[in-house]
Order: sequence, then C-alpha cells, then structure tokens
Amino acid sequence: VGAEHLDPSVRSQPAFAAMALMQVVAFLVPSPTRALCLGLGAGTAPQFLHAAGIETEVVEIDAAVAKLATSHFLFGAPFEEASTPRVHVDDAVAFLDRRPSERFDLVLSDLWTGGNHGHALTRGFLSHVRSSWLHDGGVLAINLVAFIDGPHTGLALRVLATMRSLFNHVRCFAEVDVVSAEVASL
Repeated sequence: VGAEHLDPSVRSQPAFAAMALMQVVAFLVPSPTRALCLGLGAGTAPQFLHAAGIETEVVEIDAAVAKLATSHFLFGAPFEEASTPRVHVDDAVAFLDRRPSERFDLVLSDLWTGGNHGHALTRGFLSHVRSSWLHDGGVLAINLVAFIDGPHTGLALRVLATMRSLFNHVRCFAEVDVVSAEVASL
C-alpha cells in the first residue's frame, strides 16, 4: 500500500498517518546518519530519510515492488535535491547475514504484510537486528498492521512484549480515528 502527493510543493508531506509515523524517525536525537529500510513499498519513507541527509539503504525482496516504486510512484525521482537511496533486491535476513560487520543508527522494518509469515517479527529476528545491525543506542522502528483493541489484539501484544524483552525503551504509536474509536492502552 502506498500513496504520495504529486504536487512538488507538498511532496514531502506523507499521504497517510502511518507514513508520517515512519518518517518521524528522521528527527531522532541524536540524528541518525545511516539507516536501513527493510521493505520498500512505494519508497516514500526511504526517500524521505535519504532527503533528510541520512545515508539510506533499502532491502526489498520483490523486484516487481522495486520497479513499481520507480514507475508508478516518485521513488527515484530527485526529492529536494537528494539522490535516491540504494535498493538491494534480496531477502532481508539473507542480505544482512552477508554483511555482518555493517551497523546502522536506524533500522526501519516495513516487512509485515498479510502475505508473509511474520518471520520479521520473531524474537530471533528482532534480537539479531539489535545485536548485529544496530549501533549501540540505535533505533529499531517497526511498521506493523495489527488490531490494537478488541478480540484480535494478540499480534500487537506479542510484538510489544517481544520488543520490551529486547529493548530498554519501547514506544508504540497507532494510527486511529480518535473520534470514533476506543483505543486500549498498550
């Protein structure tokens, strides 16, 4: 799922709140200098991070997604005078296992879709990200599509529990219509 504004005057503004939540990592203190985005989608978040002066690499498993980001979205088009992040078409785990000495200030995981089996949300994978790919004090940000209230909250609660077991500081942000939804506190 992806969307972006075509009007250059508002291009840097995200079309969806979830994209804004992913882009907010560009404003961390201290500012990240190297980011790795796991999953490309339309390319909005990686392009934004790169344009913010953060050296950004992307790992996307599906060559068709990388092609669509370029041909149907503005990924790859100059964005506020910035070049395009480098995209590697590969499985994220395999890619990172071949580059064990590389560390990042920020890993943005946007791997969760309804079609995958959730390997990117397991304790083993998240622990590996923390110990192998993040600098000390680095940030792992996960874009997760899940229920946050009602009877189907299991996925969100399990991922939250796993993150809390691995990281000292965990924050959750949700995209909800606060006027019409009752949101359970995570």
